[in-house]
Amino acid sequence: MSKSYSFTTSETTASDMARAFFKFQLRLPSILIIYLSAFCVGIYIAVALRSVVYAIIYEAVTLLGLPYLTYRKLKKRLQTTFVPGAKLSASFTDTTLHLSTPFATSDTAYSLFRKIIVQKEFVILRPKASGIYIILPRALFPDDELAALRARITSEAAEPQSPGKA
Repeated sequence: MSKSYSFTTSETTASDMARAFFKFQLRLPSILIIYLSAFCVGIYIAVALRSVVYAIIYEAVTLLGLPYLTYRKLKKRLQTTFVPGAKLSASFTDTTLHLSTPFATSDTAYSLFRKIIVQKEFVILRPKASGIYIILPRALFPDDELAALRARITSEAAEPQSPGKA
């Protein structure tokens, strides 16, 4: 028997999701390395061209402009997907997570998730087989279900794979 939970999006859901996911991305080591590299290039430009003005322009565009444009694109995509009044639902069984959104429905085995991250009002799931992240409202994951889901994903990740599995 599975328990089902639902959430209806509001006017601010898509913006809040975009902001939470963007803040999460800024903490990823790969993104920090990219920003550090871009900063070093700006220093190189300042030294090579002997112009602080070009370096400041470069730094402003790469360290402020590009992240802003990325955030705006993400926010727009989420606003088209999670329109106000859209209904999202999640149900949990012993082995699978069933998600239903305005654009897709899925049944995913817990063993296919690599990681679960809670960002204030949102839950971010990371599947093992891809580099994508799935962000959903925290309201779909009551505390007991979230704890059970976290335990299932952690235990699946800790289990050694048999020689026949890739």
